[in-house]
Amino acid sequence: MKRTAVAIIVSSLTFGMGHIINLFTGQTSFETILQVIFAVSWGFILTLVFYKSGSIFPCIIAHSMIDAFSMFGADNALVDQIYVVVTIVVAIVYCIYLGKIKEDVKKNEN
Repeated sequence: MKRTAVAIIVSSLTFGMGHIINLFTGQTSFETILQVIFAVSWGFILTLVFYKSGSIFPCIIAHSMIDAFSMFGADNALVDQIYVVVTIVVAIVYCIYLGKIKEDVKKNEN
């Protein structure tokens, strides 16, 4: 496995595992496990965005927006579901966009 792939995986896992601390704040085990899975997924996406774009600023903006928007749906299950779906769709679209940009740049360099 390439060093880059290992670094992306380790970074994603440690980002997600950092959210285990919520067990000590009174959050249930089930909620914490879901949050860790969500965080590992977002850790992967944000690490990939950083790797592909070469900039940490999109990651900072995305993480800030995730945290801010999660406050609005804290007590509403429908808003929580919409939030999760929208963030996943935006992340996938952005990763595809970044992938195409890098491919186009490489094609123009050849």
